[in-house]
Amino acid sequence: MILNYLRLTVRTFSKNKPAFLINLIGMSIALGCCITAYVNWEYNANFDRLQVNSNNLYRVGFWQKKEQDKRVPCGVSPMPIGNLIRQSLHDGDEVIQYISKDAQFRIGDEMFKKEFIYADPSFTKIFHMNRLHGSLSLTDKSHVLISNKLAQTYFGTVDVVGKSLTQIKSGEPHEYIISGVFEEFPSNSSFRFDLITTFDNYFSDPSQKTKIESDWSKWVTTFLFLKNDNYLSTITKQLQSYIKTQNDARPDLQAEEFYIEPFEGMSARAIAQKNDGHWLNGPMPPAAVIAPFVMASFILLVACFNFMNNSIAVAGGRLKEIGIRKTIGGSRRELVFQFLSETFIFCILAFGLALPLAEYFVAGWNSIWGGIEIQINYADNISFSLSMGLLMVITALLAGGYPAFYISGFKPIQILRGTTKF
Repeated sequence: MILNYLRLTVRTFSKNKPAFLINLIGMSIALGCCITAYVNWEYNANFDRLQVNSNNLYRVGFWQKKEQDKRVPCGVSPMPIGNLIRQSLHDGDEVIQYISKDAQFRIGDEMFKKEFIYADPSFTKIFHMNRLHGSLSLTDKSHVLISNKLAQTYFGTVDVVGKSLTQIKSGEPHEYIISGVFEEFPSNSSFRFDLITTFDNYFSDPSQKTKIESDWSKWVTTFLFLKNDNYLSTITKQLQSYIKTQNDARPDLQAEEFYIEPFEGMSARAIAQKNDGHWLNGPMPPAAVIAPFVMASFILLVACFNFMNNSIAVAGGRLKEIGIRKTIGGSRRELVFQFLSETFIFCILAFGLALPLAEYFVAGWNSIWGGIEIQINYADNISFSLSMGLLMVITALLAGGYPAFYISGFKPIQILRGTTKF
């Protein structure tokens, strides 16, 4: 029976080639837009999914006083906060201080500018980084870790462990040995750096380290790794006692209250709340996720309506076929199934054309947003496969549901007499 329906579908489409091609192109464009909208949503939904310890990670920040009783969150904290929290941590808990600075580097004869990260040694233990070569330890001040992208760009190979890299700091060269290579972070990650070294290298003059770490006017991103979140309230309460000290050090930046926020959803909240101290990568704003869905839905509805109108128009030439089938015992349910099957086969063909179109649309979408690199992932992406299957079913029902029930409801006697009118 299925094979018979397939033959009828091919015959119907071949008899109405112009209308079929027009509807096929329109539906392919609509489905391509839907795929792009889904991948765009998936990019934000999977933001920071790489971090397997995110349930136990937090960031320390403060609410900044603004005019007219408004306040704005700042995702940074004073430098002394880290050591003060460390004094009261439980075993297994960690404080991770993180600073990002633009720096000049030289590899051979090539000079370039890159974001340079200074982080506590526990950073590479708590935050997931995929090691490719060497070690990801941040304990040696003479060592630096680089991404495979940077290694391939400037060395022409990924295995560069043991090679040297020079930072130009205040006109003076500072040599580092590359001790490890990590896989480049995905674009939907809070971290997008290519170079990282131990936090101690932030202090150009080691003799000034104690003084800088006690300076409440210096800012740093402070992460917490806590095995038990019940301890959060105690730390938060402890931080409030330092508000006056911080405000005295920075009269131009008055803190109203310290807070500790979960790492999960941190970057999305920073975008929504316009966080003043979010020194990390962020997802797209909500409007950039919702708008493509709305636009794709309207385009899909137009394509479905066009197919619906065409199906009803084409049915005028199939009335005798419908009448004879009903006369010889064909049920309305069988006719409905046949028309829906034709629509579903049409949608499969349109989806096949939509996939290469979606690749083109995705590339165009990436060009609009700097730093955004969404892509269609087919391998091991069950959610994508299920969503596309659901999209096909919904599209087939929208485009073919009304014609199937409308046309199959005609009376066979009226059809054979020629009195049926649309």
